[in-house]
Amino acid sequence: MIRNVFVLFSMSIICTVKSVSVNAETYTVDSGATLSNRLAITKPGDTIYLESGEYPGRYKLKANASRENPILIIPKERDKVYFTGEYTLTGDGMVFDGIHFQDNGKLVVGDDRNHIDTKDIVIRNCTFDGLNSGTWLQIRESAKDIIVEHNLFANKKTKGQLLQLKPPYNDPMNHIIRRNYFFNIERGDGNGYETIQVGQEVEGKDRETNVLIEFNLFEEASGEEEIISVKTSRNIVQFNTFLRSMGSLTFRHGDNNLAKGNIFLGEGVVNTKGIRFQGEDHTITGNYMEGIDKAPLSIMDGESNPKDPKYPFYGPVVNAKIDLNVIINSGYLLIGQGLGGYNTDIPAENVMFTNNVIYRTRGSESFTKLVDTGSKGLSDDYLKNTVAKGNKYFGATLGDGFGGVHGFNEVFSIDEILDLIDFSAYRPLSVSDVGPYTEGSEVDSNMSWLVPVRRLLL
Repeated sequence: MIRNVFVLFSMSIICTVKSVSVNAETYTVDSGATLSNRLAITKPGDTIYLESGEYPGRYKLKANASRENPILIIPKERDKVYFTGEYTLTGDGMVFDGIHFQDNGKLVVGDDRNHIDTKDIVIRNCTFDGLNSGTWLQIRESAKDIIVEHNLFANKKTKGQLLQLKPPYNDPMNHIIRRNYFFNIERGDGNGYETIQVGQEVEGKDRETNVLIEFNLFEEASGEEEIISVKTSRNIVQFNTFLRSMGSLTFRHGDNNLAKGNIFLGEGVVNTKGIRFQGEDHTITGNYMEGIDKAPLSIMDGESNPKDPKYPFYGPVVNAKIDLNVIINSGYLLIGQGLGGYNTDIPAENVMFTNNVIYRTRGSESFTKLVDTGSKGLSDDYLKNTVAKGNKYFGATLGDGFGGVHGFNEVFSIDEILDLIDFSAYRPLSVSDVGPYTEGSEVDSNMSWLVPVRRLLL
């Protein structure tokens, strides 16, 4: 067998290294008011130290610097500065480092009401723990080129997103969300409890936002059915780990999104899921799913009679590429998922389901299942113009959906399946890889765990 290299694709990384300024100054403040006033007259390259203590109130912090020479805001002593009010970051060129948010604390990036453009802000090594506020960190439409890295988001019990990205109407956001730790997100009572939400509107297919979400750990992040909810186009979600999290990575609106190299470990927890998607030209590749209770993959149906034909609430799946994924001891692949009341009866079209490995040593259910609401009349040839080839499976019958698709007929023994998969190559992220003050570059020095499946059959 030939073993090819699964090449790491990455967006360009925004430089966050602070340049050395010959005339750099340092200042110390002890309240939100003095911080806001000091920042307004601080020069690029300067550093503002925060005295230990609580910082209540509502304040806007505006920087006038640059990506290459930002202003650094940092505690004088680590883990001893607590923001208990709402702070809004605006302007250009700021590194916001090492702040604890608690009680009624909230962080907002961008000021849409006053039309203040905001860019090149880094939020790093911060802790958001058990806040009373709804949305904990909100990046608004007026903000671009924001980096959120090495932060902890933990113990959420209230409604609202932990991290919400609101897209502009015309320009890409170019935000990077990496190396964060999302932990213990309690189940809510409906929608609005996403861990990360990218966009909110059905017009998402017309908003190419270029957001990169990578190397994050989601442990028991179970706020609702959508852990990461993407409602815009041209985003990348790669190399994240989902551990015992009841929900899915969801491409809800928008087109041309990529899910690559993510690891989903259910560990027997009920209602754990994998990837659910709708829309056009998505790529689902190189993901690993083990012990998932429900659907590791869910291909949704589209609306046949939407209120707005240009922006259906449920758009059909068209031109999807599902390649090189490994699914172990998990639920069935769900084909034709829809919701009552939306006439979701347009099947997926032009799906490429290739080079995937599926095996199960538990139960007797089939690998795939068509969802019949009583009116679809589904059959094995339900999917239109679908190609399924080079896939390997063991442990159950193939079931509905792909059963009549030419090429999906390679039944292997368990020994052959185990020989195909290099399980040691999959390395889930741990707490030592993510969160405040942890190591971890944008690209790991050893990336072999990202590429374990290419030895399949070529």
